[in-house]
Amino acid sequence: MNALDAREWMLPLSMKASPNARGVAVLTVLIPMNFMQYLLEQTHRSGGDAVLMRADGTVLLRDPHGAAFVDKAIPQGAVLARWRDQEHGAYVVDRLADGTRRLNAFSNVPGLPIVVGHGIDLDQVLKPWQAAAQWHAAITIVVIALVWLLAGLMARAVRDDEAYKLKLLRAKERAEAASRAKSKFLAVTSHELRTPLNAIMGFSEMISLRIFGGDLDRYCRYAEDIHRSAAHLLSIIEEILDVSRLEAGKLDLHEEVIDLVEISTEIIELLQPQAANAGVALTAPTARGPVVHADAKAVRQMLLNLASNSLKFTNSGGRVEIGAGTASGRPFLRVADTGIGIKPEHQALVLEPFGQVADAMAREQGGLGLGLPIVKNLIQLHGGDMTLDSAPGRGTTITLVFPANRLLAEATSAPPRPERIMPTVIAAAA
Repeated sequence: MNALDAREWMLPLSMKASPNARGVAVLTVLIPMNFMQYLLEQTHRSGGDAVLMRADGTVLLRDPHGAAFVDKAIPQGAVLARWRDQEHGAYVVDRLADGTRRLNAFSNVPGLPIVVGHGIDLDQVLKPWQAAAQWHAAITIVVIALVWLLAGLMARAVRDDEAYKLKLLRAKERAEAASRAKSKFLAVTSHELRTPLNAIMGFSEMISLRIFGGDLDRYCRYAEDIHRSAAHLLSIIEEILDVSRLEAGKLDLHEEVIDLVEISTEIIELLQPQAANAGVALTAPTARGPVVHADAKAVRQMLLNLASNSLKFTNSGGRVEIGAGTASGRPFLRVADTGIGIKPEHQALVLEPFGQVADAMAREQGGLGLGLPIVKNLIQLHGGDMTLDSAPGRGTTITLVFPANRLLAEATSAPPRPERIMPTVIAAAA
């Protein structure tokens, strides 16, 4: 390499004009100094190496470290073969001197036996891409997190929507049930009121018009019928008022010391004529029952409702047992019958206000269907529980269990097995 002046570099090159030619063509390449300066500046800026060499591997120019490589040949090998055989290309090599990985690019000068090569640190080349990749990865992670958050919010919204729809559906069902109960209440109540009112109006009209002249005995019987019908109307109104007060929480207990067996005996004596007319045996416990602290009127009403229901739905020749005792330290009242029984799917219905089973015997017996709901509310008002055990053809047993803290005294002579009451017949069918 010889310098002509400060502005140009001269590179003498020689090559055969053709493969079989004897002569050698000599070519002198003049490279402007400013071009070489530009090449070196770009090389320094990129942090790489610039190499200018002949096809045989002789280095003409190298920057940096030119003095150590110029006019020396690169050993023949795969790299030189790639440079010689390919017009241009790029490849990655490991530099043994410092252990860095280099990205080398090369290009053959068309028509001349010159290969221009350039190398740069691979990490430096990849650094912008890696920074961009890390930024993109961070953005991707944030997007994924946002998608998961959005998915969670959407799933929660869907669950809330489903819960809201279910809540609306249940509210709709409750409203429809309330509407049906209202319609049923109006139908049943109108029927229950119409019958005694018709009797009152009819008998009172006959008395006022003196249809039968001076037959005072007949008019007295009509007056008794009117009284019974009015008493029935009063009982219907009392039941409705009781349910209203219980549901509103306005019914107060007036507690006193009572004997459960004594109250059971009172109810049996009251219902004895009805049991005899129905041909049903009505029985009571033999032993003195537990003494409790409770509302006597409420206990009488519970026992009367249960026993009356049992008499209604027990056929002639059947049996109704009323018992009292203690079990596991808790006093109880129990009414069991051998009546028609209640199907399992109807047992929840009969405990609801105005709930009646739509069968022939229920329609024949009438009533508002308030007896059992009133009993359930009254025993719960005492802090106790009500259990119903029934099956068609087997009869029904209802037990009212009071809290243990209401028990004041145990029975003086309890039956052998408190859970099974040993009854005594008070009234039987004639």
